[in-house]
Amino acid sequence: MKNAKIELYPTKVMHIDCSNTISRYYADEMVQDIDEMERSGDQILTSDRSPKLQCAPVLFHSRSTPAWKCLHNTFLMACKEYETTVRTITSAQDMIEPLGASAWFVKQNNTINENNINPYHDHSPAYLSGIFYLRVPEGEGGGTEFIDPRTNQHKNISRRFLAPKHLNWLIFPSWLSHRTEWLDSDDSRYVIAANVYTRPLRMSSSTDLEYIDQRTADYLR
Repeated sequence: MKNAKIELYPTKVMHIDCSNTISRYYADEMVQDIDEMERSGDQILTSDRSPKLQCAPVLFHSRSTPAWKCLHNTFLMACKEYETTVRTITSAQDMIEPLGASAWFVKQNNTINENNINPYHDHSPAYLSGIFYLRVPEGEGGGTEFIDPRTNQHKNISRRFLAPKHLNWLIFPSWLSHRTEWLDSDDSRYVIAANVYTRPLRMSSSTDLEYIDQRTADYLR
């Protein structure tokens, strides 16, 4: 998977291209699944604070279809790529192990948005988070806005817009505050949001030290 690292405030974000892994067939199938969940109301969440349609974090369920399992694997590999490239996520980066991942869809268009702005938020207490641009209307908008956590959100704010890249994961530390860029379109924006969680690595013997070098395989379980 190709990647592009972007310096952003005190940290980094990374675009990781999955277009050679996620086929057009899989992408279309996931869009159809999202539309069906919207029609049926299955696992759909509503909130007055969030002007978008989204589901509960169930997309990486163990009984997911091959398309979602493939996306799950690309997310874990993207997180591993980020972790290998960015060595400043945490001072204890080599002393943690993956605990699991969750994902949900976010769908937006003019009808769903109702002229509201998505609030700033982060994904704590997750370790790494990702946004997968499954389908984004042509033209400007539909990307992600990040803000510098060292500035006040109500004044002197420093922010950065990153344009969406089709079939790319955008990986970033979960504590980094962000929001969806305003999208003025009747066509729908489909993205997948995901988190990976970790826990401290417990080493009870010397053999456990070998586990640190095997974390890629653990990510793909």
